[in-house]
Amino acid sequence: MSFLLEESLDGLKKVRELQDLRDDPLKWSEIPRQQQLARMGELATHERQVRSYLTLANQTVNMLFHFTSDIQEPFLRPEIVDKLAAMLDFNLIQLCGPKCNSLKVRHPESYGWAPKTLLAQLVGIYRHLDTGDDRFALALAKDGRCFSKSLFVQAYDLMSRHEIQTPDELEKFARLGEKAEELRQSHVEIDYGEIPAEFCDTLISTLMDDPVMLPQSQAIVDRSTIMQHLLNSETDPFNRLPLTEKDLIPLPDLKARINAWKLEREACRKTKE
Repeated sequence: MSFLLEESLDGLKKVRELQDLRDDPLKWSEIPRQQQLARMGELATHERQVRSYLTLANQTVNMLFHFTSDIQEPFLRPEIVDKLAAMLDFNLIQLCGPKCNSLKVRHPESYGWAPKTLLAQLVGIYRHLDTGDDRFALALAKDGRCFSKSLFVQAYDLMSRHEIQTPDELEKFARLGEKAEELRQSHVEIDYGEIPAEFCDTLISTLMDDPVMLPQSQAIVDRSTIMQHLLNSETDPFNRLPLTEKDLIPLPDLKARINAWKLEREACRKTKE
């Protein structure tokens, strides 16, 4: 979805630039005839590409909108939710960020470009995945590249101005942004200091939340880490032997020790404050 939308939006920007040039009599007259023909050829090419990409992008967003309306759990799994949140944030910036005016083109309907509908469905996906717990909000908070409270405010203002969502839908979206911002700030503030080696993910050397053992290599990693790997290759990353999710061995005792250690460190931090 992200690739299709990115290509569509980049293409729209190029179409807008060429349309502006063509429709400016002074600038257009300064360009030699041969270059004018070349630019018109570029415009026609970008228009064809935009129509193609937008058709697929609209279908994909519409499908994800309806999927998440009916079922949420598969999209909230640890190996999926962080990437999905980052993808949604990236595309929300394109539609609501400071450069969104560059997406305005002449006769948008001829390209299948319906930004209000696209934004409504994109924001609808956010609302569908906000199921009442913190999983999706936390995934948004982890998106250091694109997520910000100001992005949600911009999107809220734009939708409110153009009456793209109902007041209740807008309110739920705004609350999600506020919750994600609170989680982002609390996540940034927590510094556990030096992490004991036994609590570190063997593959990426970060603190684990849900440790599991890989049966063949006996390596201990976080469940989210190995699940992301299994999406691409059902193998043990340490020895390339076959591995599936059902083979993972939970380590509840280690998980309990990690949680106890985190609580102890947080308590010490609060005492020092």
